[in-house]
Amino acid sequence: MVGLRAWFDGLYCNPFRYVPRNVRVLDIGCGFGESLGYYEARGCEAYGVEADKNIRRVADKFGYNVHVGLFESDIYEPDFFDYVTMAQVIEHVVDPVETFKDVAKVLKSGGCLILSTPNAKGWGARMFG
Repeated sequence: MVGLRAWFDGLYCNPFRYVPRNVRVLDIGCGFGESLGYYEARGCEAYGVEADKNIRRVADKFGYNVHVGLFESDIYEPDFFDYVTMAQVIEHVVDPVETFKDVAKVLKSGGCLILSTPNAKGWGARMFG
């Protein structure tokens, strides 16, 4: 049961925990900024992109650096980020290949993209739809 509880708590599907301390990181699809707070608490220079305009209130309240809208590589300087995270976002983008190309433009040489996506045929999808 511990494994199931950890899954529900997001411990196994949370890509944020793989980002080391003190790096520059971009979270595409940052939601309400939970990841940005986590990264900043770990000494990271955190940036976010979120399509939902409601993030603006949260970003302003907590001082998060968030672009409201869709991710495009020209928002940031080339080779700017050490890490880019996308937690359950890639399945929502229109053109994943172009998105990956844009991510590659903003990642430093040797940088890392960390993403998660739900398994459409997994037991979670069968249980929760």
